[in-house]
Amino acid sequence: MTKPDWNAIRKEFPTLERWTYLDVARKTVPPRCQERAMQEYTRDVYENAGEDAWSASNTGTARAKLAQLLGAKPAEIAFTKNTTDGLNIAAHGFDFAAGDNIVLTDMEHLANTWVWKHWEAKGVEIRYG
Repeated sequence: MTKPDWNAIRKEFPTLERWTYLDVARKTVPPRCQERAMQEYTRDVYENAGEDAWSASNTGTARAKLAQLLGAKPAEIAFTKNTTDGLNIAAHGFDFAAGDNIVLTDMEHLANTWVWKHWEAKGVEIRYG
């Protein structure tokens, strides 16, 4: 694997020329490549009713690239609209029972705490540490 060009990567984030930005849980500073991708997506929606945006070939290519980057299999990669959405899907996938407990940090983003709250009604204790 080749070494990343950190200067080129940093140039993708023009905000960082003037700011040190750490509040990524609330909103993020997007890179220029995201701006270009959103412009292409919007063009596709306007001109092709979004035909290309979520085609199987595009998502399959993205899934394969992410799998390679993460050392995973493409079938192990899922796309969700955001972190909270993905965590919500995962939180509903467990088979907890009354008396079980879920441990969260006391520094969790509120949205990442609420996805677990439905378990309390089923007798599962949520602990903060």
